[in-house]
Amino acid sequence: MEDDVRPKHFDRSEVSTVTTSSALWRPRNPSFIEKVGNFTFFILPVGMVFNLLCLAWFAFLWWGSSEIQFWQRIVIDGWLIRAISLPASALRLAISLQAGICLSMLAALALEKLSVPFSEVASVSMMRAGTPSLTSFYWDCLFPLVRNGTGVSKYQTYLLVVLAIGITSTSSILGFNSTILLSDVTIQPVPAYNATLTQVAIDFSYGPAFKYSIPQINNVWNSNRPGTFPVFAEHSEPPSGQLPQNVTDTGVSLRAFLPFANPTERQKIRNFTGKAMIFDSRVICLKPNIVNLDVSLGQAPPSSGGNPITTREYSGLKGTLLSPISSRNQTIHIDKLDLPAKVAFYCDSNDGFSICQLPNTFITEPRASRADPPTGSSYSGGVASEFRGPNTYAYSGAAYLMLSITSQLVRDGESISPPLPPGPDWGQYAVREKNAYLGGATYYRLVSASACYAALDAADRYVDIFSNRNRTELSSFRNSKFANSTYNFTDLLPQFMPGQPLRSAQDRGILEIRLPVGGWSAGFNPDSGSDGPWEIGGSHSISYINPMQELPYLVNALNMQVPKQGLADTFKVLVGNFSAVFEPGYDAVGANAVGFSFAAQPWIGDLFMDVLQADGSNTAVALQSVLTALAGIAYYDKLPEFDKVTNATAIFFNNVATVGGAFGLPRAKRNAAAGLSDFSSVPTLPFGFLTVAALVLIQMALTLIICIKFKRECKYSRLSDPWQAVAHVISLMESYDYATASSHIDSDRETVSNVMKPNSTENDRMTLDEIGGLVKLTRRRGRTKPNSRLI
Repeated sequence: MEDDVRPKHFDRSEVSTVTTSSALWRPRNPSFIEKVGNFTFFILPVGMVFNLLCLAWFAFLWWGSSEIQFWQRIVIDGWLIRAISLPASALRLAISLQAGICLSMLAALALEKLSVPFSEVASVSMMRAGTPSLTSFYWDCLFPLVRNGTGVSKYQTYLLVVLAIGITSTSSILGFNSTILLSDVTIQPVPAYNATLTQVAIDFSYGPAFKYSIPQINNVWNSNRPGTFPVFAEHSEPPSGQLPQNVTDTGVSLRAFLPFANPTERQKIRNFTGKAMIFDSRVICLKPNIVNLDVSLGQAPPSSGGNPITTREYSGLKGTLLSPISSRNQTIHIDKLDLPAKVAFYCDSNDGFSICQLPNTFITEPRASRADPPTGSSYSGGVASEFRGPNTYAYSGAAYLMLSITSQLVRDGESISPPLPPGPDWGQYAVREKNAYLGGATYYRLVSASACYAALDAADRYVDIFSNRNRTELSSFRNSKFANSTYNFTDLLPQFMPGQPLRSAQDRGILEIRLPVGGWSAGFNPDSGSDGPWEIGGSHSISYINPMQELPYLVNALNMQVPKQGLADTFKVLVGNFSAVFEPGYDAVGANAVGFSFAAQPWIGDLFMDVLQADGSNTAVALQSVLTALAGIAYYDKLPEFDKVTNATAIFFNNVATVGGAFGLPRAKRNAAAGLSDFSSVPTLPFGFLTVAALVLIQMALTLIICIKFKRECKYSRLSDPWQAVAHVISLMESYDYATASSHIDSDRETVSNVMKPNSTENDRMTLDEIGGLVKLTRRRGRTKPNSRLI
């Protein structure tokens, strides 16, 4: 006889002992862990901690700086994109797990606190057993609640809808967290690793004279305008104490040019530590005390058709410059300003203006007396540089007269505007004209003058040059297309002008120099290869050596000089009594009765005038700007020939992908860093990071709210328990036989709905309730009408 293989049906009596055995039951009011399960209970807190760790990691990337080596390696080595994308993917997974658990809790709340339409109760019940899909939750749970109402407080329904929309919206948007975060990535300059530079040429070697070829006379003052002006580093201090009236002072101003011929390297340098040539560019200007001023004009005779009142070939000035006198007739004393009692000068000028360097034969003829009557001192004065101690001034520096003469003659008593804008350090002098072609009439010319004294010294010092941002080497441009139009230096003014109050170097687009530990000054050192200062006018042997070549190269190049006539030794030169005249079409007169002059390049005069007329500027800053620009030309012209080499360390900016602050600085310090707020292209607020952080925090807050509601309001539901979910659905079978209809071989998706319609059960509201010790799905009392909708 064959075995009976038909499936057996269980008799309820067979399991009655199971359902009545008290050993299987636990006390009511289960704990939160029992409601959600061990795995879910582990996922929720660990997931939230992981969320915060991801935000902390992103905050490190966004607010880190190059001072943190680990951050620098991530950015410089090109790991930033991966450092964002990989944690973002893990965060996305954690968020989706937490959102799925929250949807299961919301489904349980819908069953227990609200009521679910009979047609959707099976789907909603099973949502508690696993993570429901977003589509099934909205279509089978949320939408029916909103469409047909719940028969309970609308507030509870609205709250569940808001929580559901909130948790699904944040999790959906955070699915694009990588894209949102990467929107903050920009290409920015970030400091690279420290690099060691070897054999860096910084200067000419000394021993006992500098080993450079003799520069062409006044070659720098006659040089063409550079395509771009090289950036420099600066250490500056405001003038100490209260300046006397009619005095302007740049204050301590030490500038260094970077030993890189390539402009790109100069623009990308962040730190340079090592020896460098330092140029003392301090200038002090004051209202001059001039006596015996005489103007000699080369005037065109009437037969040539020229106007004897307005026409001349050149204007020569001679006079004596005495020690400056204050408004109270007291001699002016300024720290480190070294002035002789009187200086005879011979200059050339016109109605534009000229820069006349006063004589300094003490440099080339050390045997000359400093007080050389009757013409005056062989040393015209200067500012003792920071490199020289109080006992080692040795007559360093240079003296200048800023001059301008009106071409228009005026009679006695007539008024005329000064040729240059008057300033506190300028004086105006009416000089009687002496000219045979003027007949017996008496005419005057107006002379404007300012006496300026420069440190004009150089030395080699071990320094730390730095800047927290890169920079651009700028140029000037013409105001019009005409060849004789002026140059405009507006863009360059911030680099040359410290400003008042004193602006930082970085704020002006240049680099800073940190004050050396031992200070700037040192004693004379005659040894070969010494770093200076070097003695001036103390040990020359005029029979066989060029005294000028004992000066630092920059000092030699910037001194106006002319070959000394009447000597067999052609190396001998005269320093000073030389004028650089700035006037279109000016004809250089060379050596004449009153001195030497040449037509200087127009751009030099335009630079002087632009700085002089800028807000907060003065004559001292204008002359300092000219000397700095010319020193830069001289420095880079001879840089390939420098034979004094040293080792140094440098850090350059690299353009890399970053989400941090500009130039590798922390975002919190970006605006505080001098000048960075004007040059950074990184947005002040990292919108990508803030968006993700806000969404994660909102998602975590919603998760906590849902967990609290689930713990307090759900008595019966257990998450991740498919048997309970199935059992609650089976409990309906005692009253309805829809399972039989759905399991029929000829049934389809609409079978159960078609069975419900005749029985009018489609819109019944079902909820969980306890009946006889069993939790069942029951019809909620106070059935909601089919047209009672929430919206």
